[in-house]
Amino acid sequence: MPLSRASQQSISANHKPAHRLLSYTYAAKALLFKALIREAKHLSTYKTKTAALAAILAAACLPNMPQVDASEAASKTATSTAPQALPASPLRAAELGSPKPLIIVHGAWGGGWDWKKVGNALAKNGYTVYRPSLTGLGDRVHLASKDIGLETHINDIVNLILFEDLHDVTLVGHSYGGMVITGAADRVPDRIARLVYVDAYLPDHNESLVTANGGQPSKTITRAMNAPDNNGFIAPFWVKPGTPPPTDVPHPIKTLQDPIILKNQDRTQSIPGTYILTVDPGKTPDQDRFSAFAQKARSRNFTYFQMDETDHTPERSRPDELVELITK
Repeated sequence: MPLSRASQQSISANHKPAHRLLSYTYAAKALLFKALIREAKHLSTYKTKTAALAAILAAACLPNMPQVDASEAASKTATSTAPQALPASPLRAAELGSPKPLIIVHGAWGGGWDWKKVGNALAKNGYTVYRPSLTGLGDRVHLASKDIGLETHINDIVNLILFEDLHDVTLVGHSYGGMVITGAADRVPDRIARLVYVDAYLPDHNESLVTANGGQPSKTITRAMNAPDNNGFIAPFWVKPGTPPPTDVPHPIKTLQDPIILKNQDRTQSIPGTYILTVDPGKTPDQDRFSAFAQKARSRNFTYFQMDETDHTPERSRPDELVELITK
């Protein structure tokens, strides 16, 4: 409760130390408010963000103490600085301090590196963005093994959510990443706010990537799986030998053959979803190899977007447009 003018005058006349304390309190409030806003942006867990926001709002409600006897304070401390004006509304601070978690799951052969530009743009749109590389891929290629299966990659994302204590997560899956985010949402449906499929597989229970599309995987996958010397991996034949990182790397075949096990379909199918279909140049939407998944998504009342004359990697070819659609 702010002090009355009479009380302030009494303090000014009879209690110079307390008088100066009021001046310092006003300055401290401004500094506290700014510090809390700045630090809240970097907090990584839901609980600590909530606590920080409560502190910010409490600081905003402290009484504004007038800076009295400014001339005396200035004469004693020549280098002191007048307190800056406080933000007009504590709600603005709360908004700045509560970015929304978003996890991008890359496709086969790829890695988190491939989504750096998109991730940075999404961060500017108010998200805390995670771009993990799945086990054996990207910057985790040193862990590559033919024994890596679909469940390994699902656990990569589930554990990221659990150990970072993330809530209200937006999961974005590209291509093969659609298999992974479907499984992750099934494991922790209470943590997921929205699912975004970017030209991605949308499987049902007990389907694998190979069988999810009518048992007709792409020619690239079919050729690689049938190669006698595949050693349990599908090599990215489009990458020239000796190409330095970052680049696509061999993908473990087992992840494409493993059926997905879904135990919470009733819950996961109620999670809001978005499907973004990229239509290859020269093709109609019905001719695109991901059109069946787009139709399935629309039957589940997903928000639907279509990027015409676009290749399968819009994160590289049309990142700005892709970011705009993800944030809608």
